[in-house]
Amino acid sequence: MLHPTLGVYRRILFLAKRFPRCNRLKIIEEIRSEFRRNATLGPEEAKPCIQLAHDSIKQLQQYVSLDPAATSWNVKMTETPMPVPPEKK
Repeated sequence: MLHPTLGVYRRILFLAKRFPRCNRLKIIEEIRSEFRRNATLGPEEAKPCIQLAHDSIKQLQQYVSLDPAATSWNVKMTETPMPVPPEKK
């Protein structure tokens, strides 16, 4: 069975690879380094990080669903579109 954290990691990378080109590589590298840095966390310690990943997935989904041929885009952002990881607060 697939570990839930691995599923979140795969989902967020899948979406990041479809992000507009200007920041795509930077976002993918940040995702990878964040998951590597937190790989040794226990289940309770990882909960805020997993929640952060889920919030980030919601944000990425808005960008991925945009039509590149459209003349204007409308994206509804939360107050903190890319939340700060718990250890950086």
